[in-house]
Amino acid sequence: DTIKNGGFNTTLHWALSGNFTINTSLGRATKTTGGAGILSQPIGTSDGVLWRFQIDITVSSGSFSFTFGTTTHTITSTGNYDFWIIADTATAMYVVGNGAASGYVSNVSAVPANDNFEVAIINEAGTTVHTITNADSEMLFVGGFLTVSIPWQTIVGGGIDGGCYTLN
Repeated sequence: DTIKNGGFNTTLHWALSGNFTINTSLGRATKTTGGAGILSQPIGTSDGVLWRFQIDITVSSGSFSFTFGTTTHTITSTGNYDFWIIADTATAMYVVGNGAASGYVSNVSAVPANDNFEVAIINEAGTTVHTITNADSEMLFVGGFLTVSIPWQTIVGGGIDGGCYTLN
């Protein structure tokens, strides 16, 4: 996990402004009404890296937003959020509460996902007959799911014949 102190058991590693405070005994960052507030933490990354953010937010009033780079998600209801974001000019993650917002943030984590995917094509005998990499095929990672466009025409004859195959 890249986030330091995502359980808020100390006040270290987080930048706070406005109406955000950290309650270490409850393990959360609390936002009160009366002014905007920002909770942030720097994250070292490069453009194009896929990140998975998980965060619990309790919204009592107003709204919050979660921002990483040029991507912002508006949060208006309590929930356990799972965001998959490709880094684009990102230097930090931000949770912003508007002036009417009250609630709290807890259990924050951020993990860079592997962007060097391989998909094995396995025949009925359990033998890998071909491996596709992201250099061979268009691969799209959205919402925690990987979609692979398999170039069947270019791999037929290279051990891929009629029959049933498993992708792994």
